Amino acid sequence: MDDRRTSEMLRALDGHLANASYRDIAQQLFGQERLTREPWKTSSLRAMTIRLVKGGIALMRGGYRKLDASKNLWPNRR
Repeated sequence: MDDRRTSEMLRALDGHLANASYRDIAQQLFGQERLTREPWKTSSLRAMTIRLVKGGIALMRGGYRKLDASKNLWPNRR
């Protein structure tokens, strides 16, 4: 998982925890102009926003440990 996606997940999670709608979260992540290009109910941005929120929830519930394991943060430690 790259740093940009992790950052987007955490931003989406923050919005979710603040009780923002998926549409409001998407607007903050992607901008209003991109949201108006296609109908919201069938929008790929809507689906991506939902996945980001779910990913953020997974990180909050302990998935962040997998991030640490996937990166060799301490290469000289044994």
